[in-house]
Amino acid sequence: MKIKSAFTLIIISMLLTVMVSSGAYSEDKAASVESEKEDTGIGLSIGLAYYSAYLWRGTYFYGGEGAFCPSVAWDIFSTGLRLSAAGEFAADYFFEGDGRKSAGFDLHSFDAGLDYSRTFADLVTVGAGLWYWYYFNSEDALGADASFLTAKVSLGFNVLLSPFISFTYDYYVDEDFCVDGENKKDFYVQAGIGHVFEVTPEVAVSLGLCAGYYHAASIEAYGVSDIDTSVGLLYTKGIVSVSGSLHYVAVPMKDFYTYGSPNDIHRWYATFGASVSL
Repeated sequence: MKIKSAFTLIIISMLLTVMVSSGAYSEDKAASVESEKEDTGIGLSIGLAYYSAYLWRGTYFYGGEGAFCPSVAWDIFSTGLRLSAAGEFAADYFFEGDGRKSAGFDLHSFDAGLDYSRTFADLVTVGAGLWYWYYFNSEDALGADASFLTAKVSLGFNVLLSPFISFTYDYYVDEDFCVDGENKKDFYVQAGIGHVFEVTPEVAVSLGLCAGYYHAASIEAYGVSDIDTSVGLLYTKGIVSVSGSLHYVAVPMKDFYTYGSPNDIHRWYATFGASVSL
């Protein structure tokens, strides 16, 4: 496999997993509303999410197939520091006769991260995070390690529509996946708004709109990679939460909507998830 072809697979890859994807901001806001209502015990949460189509900054991941993302997170003694671990697994891996031949087997991953956030004067929330994405099948399947490290900082405002902005830097650990055999300085800037409507003490509806600018020197692509609009629903009863969301993603620039397959500008996906907080 040519280096650039293999690197293409990596760039398409990814979270949200716990974070997930761009439209997940409004869902996170809804979850935070619930967490503020009552003591979450030891701060441990365990969950599983399904994505009907897995996207990485607007581009298709796993050939446009869905993905399962299990996760576990610990809010360390309510200090604002959060330790998390998650996985990314292509859905067709579990339903094909030979899962090793599935679209995403080469890029299944185990992810680990540490995030911190703090709110000042009940108005401004500052966040930072460091994650490592370990693609444990990639070296044997692709001939090089597809794993990478991301560092992220964010700023949010607890005012009408909850505007936010974030900056993420990517570092690939194996230079064999970099154009010209050297590490490129990729970064991603995202900004958006969201609002949560508390329907009942157990039910919250969230709306979100965000856009991302992707400076992808690694694949020589630059510009607005995705515009995500979302609506989400969260139901919480005791320690159990169930959520779902629908996303419409517009990919306006040719550099990104022709990357991978299929080559469509308008993309839709849904998410479903459940979690337990202890």
